[in-house]
Amino acid sequence: MATLCQPSTIQGQKAQIAQLENQLNSINYQADAAVNNYDGAIWRLQTAKQQISENSAAIVTNSSQLARSESVLATRLRELYATPQPNAVQVLLATGNITSVVDTESLVQHIGSEDGAVVKGVRGTLNNLKTERVRLVAAQQTATQQVTAAQQQKTKVLALLGQQKSVLANAQANLRAQIAAQQAAAAAAAAAQAAAAQAAQRNQVVQQGTGTQISSASGVNSGGGGSPVSLPSGSGNAAAVAVAERYIGVPYVWGGESPSGFDCSGLVAYAYAQIGRSLPHYTVAQYNMFPKVPLSQLQPGDIVFFYGLSHEGMYVGGGTVIQAPHTGAFVSYASLSSMGTPDGAVRP
Repeated sequence: MATLCQPSTIQGQKAQIAQLENQLNSINYQADAAVNNYDGAIWRLQTAKQQISENSAAIVTNSSQLARSESVLATRLRELYATPQPNAVQVLLATGNITSVVDTESLVQHIGSEDGAVVKGVRGTLNNLKTERVRLVAAQQTATQQVTAAQQQKTKVLALLGQQKSVLANAQANLRAQIAAQQAAAAAAAAAQAAAAQAAQRNQVVQQGTGTQISSASGVNSGGGGSPVSLPSGSGNAAAVAVAERYIGVPYVWGGESPSGFDCSGLVAYAYAQIGRSLPHYTVAQYNMFPKVPLSQLQPGDIVFFYGLSHEGMYVGGGTVIQAPHTGAFVSYASLSSMGTPDGAVRP
């Protein structure tokens, strides 16, 4: 009669758990991409707001300059009207020099032309600034919509991640229960077999006892993990690595950029900020900002990118990065070989 804990049932449960774990890893990658898209939307919105602020300041400055220039021009015109310039005959009689006549007329024309050109130039600049403002306001509206959409996607993926973790936890609990039941059944069978053997011994006619051999499996020492990664010390980018290492064990937090929680680009941006370097909290912006580094020439502090630039880690040396992996995980080391083929690397 079959039991509920036969090996085939347990193997099937283990296969199901392996499948669930693969699905969970896939959702974790989706979560990385979602939070990275959210970071990018926030960055674009902040950039648009900053540009609008600068544009507003320029409009105020040019409006003031236009008002001053128009005032100067108006004053000049009033003065010319109130005090007409001497005509050519008057200048000639007063100076006796025909050159003075030409110079006087040229001066009046030059002053009027120069004042008008200043006003025209300032008006042109102001019109350009106002046209640019329309574009910037539209960009801000688009960025705001992108932030909302990215937030919704992040919430959706986070909910899916929670559901998948719950399903995996239930499957793991069922497997533990099945293994415990199997072990209990095996122990009961072993006890019954031992009792039967003892009864058979008592009934043996020939007293030449056969000892029961007990075979023991020797354990395998998996060995230590080797010496820890030797990290460089001193100034420069290695100092950012030292900062990041202080936060090993800090939990992953969506959009986090503080010791209370980090996401992948938030950890790198925070570490570099502590040594006086300003990096955007967005993987794509970081990748585009700095020189690219061949993977064969990585140095501590270089930023290595993965999964279509949706994830990153900071190289610490010895084929290792420090990273904030995904929701439910913590800031930790990881080997480059365990993370698939990198998309590239940059050096701030």
